Amino acid sequence: MVTVSFVPDIGQPVHDRARWPADLDEITTERQARQEAAMFADYTVTPNIELAGRTIRSQTTSWREGRHGVVFYVGPAEYARLAADLQALDVVGATVSELRGHPAVDFVERIVASPEFADEDAFWLRGED
Repeated sequence: MVTVSFVPDIGQPVHDRARWPADLDEITTERQARQEAAMFADYTVTPNIELAGRTIRSQTTSWREGRHGVVFYVGPAEYARLAADLQALDVVGATVSELRGHPAVDFVERIVASPEFADEDAFWLRGED
């Protein structure tokens, strides 16, 4: 499974384990919950006005079993458009080719085509469209 999470503003750094409670069940703030969503995703899309357009590979962490997370930063307006598209998107029974043209799906395709997309993740996407 390959996860792409669209996470509202989480600040930086995304994968800083020192900022977390020792027990993830003790998360108490919205920001911590957002960071947890990003922390466990293979690829994260999040708004950040200063970092918009940048892609940052996280440090390898023990909970990622030797894998890096990749964060794609977008501007707040672009994120709002992607989030609205995701909320309105009906993917039940749809193929990727039927979903093309939706901003969020097109962004995920940009991730897959990027040099940051891992070879081991591409394995899971082989097969019919």
